[in-house]
Amino acid sequence: MISFALPAIVVLNSCEKKDERGGAAPTESPSSTVSADYPKFVRTWIAANGLEQSDEANSITQNPKTRQLMEERFREMEWSNESAKASFMIELDAGRSLKLKSASGDQKGFSAIWSRPGPMLGGATSAIVKKSQPIPSAEKALELLQTYVTSDGDIQAATEWEE
Repeated sequence: MISFALPAIVVLNSCEKKDERGGAAPTESPSSTVSADYPKFVRTWIAANGLEQSDEANSITQNPKTRQLMEERFREMEWSNESAKASFMIELDAGRSLKLKSASGDQKGFSAIWSRPGPMLGGATSAIVKKSQPIPSAEKALELLQTYVTSDGDIQAATEWEE
């Protein structure tokens, strides 16, 4: 009896799920779930206890409320504490991002690190990464973030970049 029931269970489990109209139920493609994660911003910092902390918010859009949230979260960061190693990154997708962090050394203000997909090299993907000249103020850094989001990642002329 068991040998008869086992093949029947396997056959029943392998049948396609049907929706109410009798057609095959739609399946979610992996790419649709991945793209739902972008664009987003990610904040990272070292807390007083010495541990790295981070948080993020997805679906940054042209909506004024999400833009305001991005600005508020940027301003909440402790940029003057060099040991906090604060950074604020916007990821438009898996290959395009703009990261702001406190300028290093004697420089004041912020540094931006812009990353975008590069050419295929020997079958592997590459990235083009540029670092900005120092950005003098939080206002200018926020302007760069806003330009990055509204220009779909094209900020070549928005600031000066190191060679």
